[in-house]
Parts: sequence; structure tokens; C-alpha cells
Amino acid sequence: MFISFDQIIFWCYYKIKGGIDMGQFIIPYLAFKDSLKTAEYYKKVFNGKIEYIMKGKDMPNCPEKDLDKVMHLELVFNNNVIYMSDGDARPTDQAMLLLNYEHLDIMKEAYNNMKIEGKIVRELAETFWGAIYGVVEDPYGMKWEFHYTIPKN
Repeated sequence: MFISFDQIIFWCYYKIKGGIDMGQFIIPYLAFKDSLKTAEYYKKVFNGKIEYIMKGKDMPNCPEKDLDKVMHLELVFNNNVIYMSDGDARPTDQAMLLLNYEHLDIMKEAYNNMKIEGKIVRELAETFWGAIYGVVEDPYGMKWEFHYTIPKN
């Protein structure tokens, strides 16, 4: 039985929200100068939902200059979770986010939504390893890999 990346992330998210012992998994935690603006963009691209926002004013003893900053934000889309916060981090080529889709039409929609304001790094195309794959750099400098495994007949 094949279990997709999306199913694994959904299982992990369920475990987090359910408070059940979940073992170990990875949730990307991204910092941007304006994480709320960035999350709104991702929400639109991926048809997602911002589940939670904590600002500095929600924390005890927060410095005055940080009261309106996002300290923690949870974005959920297609059974995926991304954490975000405000910070002075710069995008890097050391990491890219790979989205592994089970449905080609959903992947194409997200890819096309992101390329409107993003920069195509690699056109969406069939690959030698039996997938449709492409890469887009979003307006905030993050590179997103879009991947769909072509079903075998």
C-alpha cells in the first residue's frame, strides 16, 4: 500500500490536534518580514486557511516594539501545516518545500496560482522518473517544488 506525503502530514496534524503521542515528524517553520501578508498569499495560492495567529501583544512581557509582530501563525492547506513568524530571515537555497500531490488538477491549480506573482524556476513537465514536476519561487523568495507521480497502468 502506498501512503502519500499528504496523508502522512494529515496524520501528523491529526495527532497534534488530538493530543495523541505522535512520534516524530517535520513541520516547516518559516520566518518572513511580514508573515501575515505571506500567509495570506499562500492561503490564496493553495486555497488554505489560517488556523491560528499569536501576536506579540498576546504574550506576557512583550517589548513595545514587538506588540504587532506575528510570533506564531499556523497555515493549513491540502492536509499540510506550515508554521510562520515575523523575523529578518532571508530565503536560502539550502531548503525548498516539496508538495507531493495525489491529484494533478489540484497541483496544476496551485502551480498556476503561484506563478502569477512568482518566478518559474522549472516549468511543470513530465520527468524521466514518472512524475510531473515543476518549481516556482514565490514573491517572498521561497522555492516550491510541485510533484505528482503519474499512475502506472
